[in-house]
Amino acid sequence: MKRLLAALVLFCALGCQNKDIVTVTDASVLGIERRLPMLKKIEKEISGRSTEGGTLSGYYENVNLMKMKAEFFGEMGKSSLHFYFKDQKLIYAFEETYMYNAPIYMDAQTAKVMGVEAFDVNKTRLNENEYYFNDDKQIKWISDKTEMREHKEALRQTAQRLLS
Repeated sequence: MKRLLAALVLFCALGCQNKDIVTVTDASVLGIERRLPMLKKIEKEISGRSTEGGTLSGYYENVNLMKMKAEFFGEMGKSSLHFYFKDQKLIYAFEETYMYNAPIYMDAQTAKVMGVEAFDVNKTRLNENEYYFNDDKQIKWISDKTEMREHKEALRQTAQRLLS
């Protein structure tokens, strides 16, 4: 019984610690977003990663990278990744992916001739993922507003992809 109680206390303490880290991280991200107009922005075009190109933007406070944003555009969708840093370490990443129902160039007339569905912006699906990090370790993953607790291997693989 004592072991069970000790394990429960330890589990709660670790869970509470992560909750505190998430709260602090959310405040840090909000602070960075508020300061974006005052940060130095460096933007580069990205080619070869998507059909319609993309951009990579870095936001700096002095020499410290505070936020990095990558946007990719394609004929079947677009995606953006936002990375937030504190003390030169990744603390949070936000990924949003828009998936179109048809290629952006598929107008009603062309679709009718081809016998397919035309592009309709109202049929676009959105997928969002949030990732929280502490000391270069992913501590929380939220996918489409649902916390992903039972997917430890996917969590590890996603963290590895984002940190590399």
